[in-house]
Amino acid sequence: MQETVTAPAPALLEFLQLEASARAALTVTDLGFVIVNETYRLIPYRQAFFCTVSDNRFVLNTISGLAAVDSHSPFYDWFMQLGTHLAVLMNGNQPQAVERSAVPAQIYDEWQEWLPEVLLLVPLPVRDADASNVLILVREEPFSDDEQHTLQALGQVYGHALSALGSALPLHRRLIQQYAGRRMFTIGAVLAAAALFIPVQQSSLGSAEVTPLNYSTISSPLDGVIAQVLIKPNEHVRKGRVLFRLDDTTIRNRLESANRTMGVAKSEEFLSRQKSFSDLQSRGELATQEARVREKGNTIGYMRELLAKMDVRAPSDGIVLFSDPTEWEGKPVTTGERIMMLADEASAGMTIWLPAADAVTLEAGRRVKLFLHTDPLKPSDGVIIRSSYQPLVSPDGIASYRITAEFAAGTTRPRLGLKGTAKVYGERVSLGYYLFRRPVSALRQHFGW
Repeated sequence: MQETVTAPAPALLEFLQLEASARAALTVTDLGFVIVNETYRLIPYRQAFFCTVSDNRFVLNTISGLAAVDSHSPFYDWFMQLGTHLAVLMNGNQPQAVERSAVPAQIYDEWQEWLPEVLLLVPLPVRDADASNVLILVREEPFSDDEQHTLQALGQVYGHALSALGSALPLHRRLIQQYAGRRMFTIGAVLAAAALFIPVQQSSLGSAEVTPLNYSTISSPLDGVIAQVLIKPNEHVRKGRVLFRLDDTTIRNRLESANRTMGVAKSEEFLSRQKSFSDLQSRGELATQEARVREKGNTIGYMRELLAKMDVRAPSDGIVLFSDPTEWEGKPVTTGERIMMLADEASAGMTIWLPAADAVTLEAGRRVKLFLHTDPLKPSDGVIIRSSYQPLVSPDGIASYRITAEFAAGTTRPRLGLKGTAKVYGERVSLGYYLFRRPVSALRQHFGW
């Protein structure tokens, strides 16, 4: 004899599907959407509200049929007033019908405008919570006893799901409930504390530029005006090539004047020499005339020497570093004023400006990595040669240490003048010191410790 299998009732299937949907929710927002919208599949209603009650105050979380709650709407303000009285009426975990006459007159008058006649409070019990949750259902017809029993059971399902998500607990209570007394929390705290003692290498960042380590300063040999610049910036020149020329108009005029006066002095000296054989007075003037001729000769020699300095030549082979030639042509310069630099291309190094607030141990031999703006994915290694004793004002106007570094052996030298960011490595310190050095320093400056 075969046994007859009875199919489960449709209401039971809906209940089980709602339970599965509630347990599958990953966030309180998702669960709130299920509570206010999917419950209709089991119990019909006009509208549903999912709220949190804390200290007799309602917090409206989700409304059926709406994606978000507008906290600035007139309905929201009225509902918050209604929630204050509903919180007082809540008692136990049983569904509770609330009549319109149970609220004050000012809320009663607007009830008919916003909500239907029948309102049912369905508590959603959450264990170990400082706040409670409630589902509010409204419709025109009263809820039957069977519907209220079903909603009570469904409320326990929703409450259990909310407990799993920890929606009604404050953050510190949820953390305590989740981790307190567990071995994983203790192990995690110990590992986090131990990680603070892991040795790491201290480092800091600063602006950098590729500059020559060996160079000659080309300055003006005398006061004058630059007449012409004969080379271009970053041009490779040979020894003896004319770099720039000073205006020689004044020197040539003085030389020409000296040559003319030299002729007059020689003539006077010749006449005095001729008269000296017969005239004693002319013999005495001869020494004066000879001294004048020597003086004019020295003046002419000096003018010729200055004239030879009008063309400034390269003292050695190298690359000329200076700004735009048009900025120098026609500009007055003084003796010793630097016009350009003649750099040895093979001696390219780094000039790094490390802010004093981020300074690490700047000993010679410390490692450096240069990240050029033109190729930041291929850093170049280097080694510190020297650093300034005191902070200087960098080109960016920041108090910084000036560091000179050379490229490591085997590293391709970048072109002079390229800029980038340099990472300077210091000594090895603990991870805790590395992470909290700046905050502790800021606190000490602020509080004067």
